[in-house]
Amino acid sequence: MPLVSAPLYFPEASASIGCMAPDTPAEPPSPLVLRVLAGLEVGVFGGLLMLAWFVLDAWLRHEFLWKVPNLIASSVYGPLIFRRAFGLPTLAGIAIHTISAGLIGMLFGLAMIRLPGPARRTVYAFGASFGWYWLGRTWLWNVISPLLPYYATTASLVMGHLLYAVSLATFASRFHRLSRALAPPPPVPAADAVPASAIPVAPADPSEP
Repeated sequence: MPLVSAPLYFPEASASIGCMAPDTPAEPPSPLVLRVLAGLEVGVFGGLLMLAWFVLDAWLRHEFLWKVPNLIASSVYGPLIFRRAFGLPTLAGIAIHTISAGLIGMLFGLAMIRLPGPARRTVYAFGASFGWYWLGRTWLWNVISPLLPYYATTASLVMGHLLYAVSLATFASRFHRLSRALAPPPPVPAADAVPASAIPVAPADPSEP
């Protein structure tokens, strides 16, 4: 006797599968997290702008290009910072400067509890940047970069902090872009359950007793 396989149908299981709702979308990051991320981004970008300016300024003055990054690492590498080649002191100086710029940017983002208008936000950005400069002049550089104020010109350092302030002033636009990018997608409506009468069932084989 030939065996004919008929599809098995479980109405309870089909109904439950059809009525299952899609996965719940992930919650968007909190405004605090968004402010920290936006501050980190504009801070790191501003720090890289400063490094680019320091290299350009050294080139215009016919000095070795990595002078300022090397000077930033003077407390770690000592006399090795006076080598003109790109080396470990340069990498250490770039790392110290970039991390410091990112931390200042994160603190700036934390302080922006309510986004002020463009003019006030620009004032805050310049205040944060030159507050960092003042902190370096009075204490920080003596600890980690003792040779920086003696071999780097004041004009070059001030110009670098001006560029950093310009980067911080773009905080609001970066915050809104991150909010849109990290927002959860709109929920997908659940498919309607398929009624049991709409599912075809294979007819029985008439030759089967």
